[in-house]
Amino acid sequence: MYASSDPIHSGPAPLGRACRFIALAVFIVTSPLAGDIAADEAQRLIDAALTAHGGRARLERIESIAFELAGYRISRHQSRRTEPPWDRIPVRGFTAIDLKQGWSVRDGVGSYPGGLVFPYRSIIGPEGEWTLDTGQRTRFGGMVMAGADAVQGYATTMMTPLLVTELADRRDSLELAEATELFGTRYPTVTDGETDVLFHPVTHRVHATRTRRWDMTRAGSIDMFRIYPEYRQHEGIAFPAAIFEYLPDEPAFTADFRLTRLSLNPDITPWLNLPGDFADAVNNPHIGYGNPGGIQTREIADGVWLAGDHGTNVLYVEFDDYFVAMEAGGMPGYVKDVYEAMRPHMKDKPLRYIVPTHYHDDHAVGLRFYTRIGATVLTTPGKAGYLRELVGAVDDGALLDELRFEWITGQGHRFEDDTGVLDVRVYADAPHTENLLVGWLPRAAAVFTADIFVGWGTTPQIRQGGGFGLRHYAAWLERTVEGGLDGIDWHLPAHGRPYSANEIAAMLSRPRTFVTLPAGEVVNADDWFQAYGLHDETLSGRRNTWKPFD
Repeated sequence: MYASSDPIHSGPAPLGRACRFIALAVFIVTSPLAGDIAADEAQRLIDAALTAHGGRARLERIESIAFELAGYRISRHQSRRTEPPWDRIPVRGFTAIDLKQGWSVRDGVGSYPGGLVFPYRSIIGPEGEWTLDTGQRTRFGGMVMAGADAVQGYATTMMTPLLVTELADRRDSLELAEATELFGTRYPTVTDGETDVLFHPVTHRVHATRTRRWDMTRAGSIDMFRIYPEYRQHEGIAFPAAIFEYLPDEPAFTADFRLTRLSLNPDITPWLNLPGDFADAVNNPHIGYGNPGGIQTREIADGVWLAGDHGTNVLYVEFDDYFVAMEAGGMPGYVKDVYEAMRPHMKDKPLRYIVPTHYHDDHAVGLRFYTRIGATVLTTPGKAGYLRELVGAVDDGALLDELRFEWITGQGHRFEDDTGVLDVRVYADAPHTENLLVGWLPRAAAVFTADIFVGWGTTPQIRQGGGFGLRHYAAWLERTVEGGLDGIDWHLPAHGRPYSANEIAAMLSRPRTFVTLPAGEVVNADDWFQAYGLHDETLSGRRNTWKPFD
């Protein structure tokens, strides 16, 4: 834990106050300055930063480190509503790394609205590389989340004393850039490959880094600043006590973390052990992609097909003269491959409608492909603005001329002819996102949905309980679908394998928990965040009440 409870501010003004003037912020990073003067200045900045962070001798004594960050991710295009303020979702992560051996462990929980919780652990140690789903209690030999370089890169980025040490080790490759103006203050800046490092002009500590990150909505890279507005002393070394991730093109921080645990030179080997009660996963346990069978098509009832690799499944339903597809997730190349796999079964009938389950970018980006082949988008009117933005980001907006909508204005839309029925229901108060679309298929006694639960089961047995989202969904089905849960044989998720009625019942009979490091505690997925003083409005029924920069 902290050696001192007194924060050391990196700058003269708390970040929240400074951000009230966000409209005035200017970001300037130009080409590196040339000449010996620039090289000398870059060296001076590094030397000053070494001293400000605790001195080279102290920093070089760090051979291993363990730290925990807890806070919020700002959902942006993963919120329940399409307009700000975005949902603020609690997350935490524990990282331990042996800098000499290259061994590491990352243990954390990622969350999305409505209690969609993904607990994970990645281990790189004497027994090789492993990915664990700490909710399912399964393990997979191999790296899914991150390799050794990525883990060390993450630790270096979050713990700035490690970053300063690395910069000093490769100081000859650094270049001095023009100062970067951020919220009214100019920060001396050094360019390290594709990263700009901003130093505080008074404290000389690292104040921010700037990198480029891929943005699915914009179909391109955008700037991301990671800002360290507050420091704490630990064993004579200054570590960030708070970390904000900030996107200049967005009206909110995309993350807000606090350092909740820190230990220098711990023995990390106990955390590298594989839990004995974890089962071997059948396939990739966490992301779902890379199913050994690749993209598959399966007819689950007459004219009802489930296509995909279990990473993102697409429902195809046949009618007399056309097909309807439900779920627009997966990158456009993947969506096209799934469509091509389905074409031999479509009897030359066109895909007339695409029904995205919800507007989130990872469930709607496939609309770029479906628009190109002429499918009409069936959705609720409130989704139109964001879906237009998503489709218009490619081909210089030319696809917008081809984008066609039909609207669901009531409680649903029913496709029906002599072939069968697809009853699209509006799950208006879904905790994951408002107006989630659920497909009811009487001929298959099945429902198709997304992000209520994730079927990355990875074993034939149920090894997890049902959380808040699944219980809410079950109650909605009882009110909405003929016969309620008793009338449903199969629950078909957009992610993962189908779950039977008995499996859903088994999940609903027990709470959802996961195992967490460093203490190996079993915590409840619905309230784990309370131990950190965090909250999740998406579990309370309240709507986005948080506003940025308050």
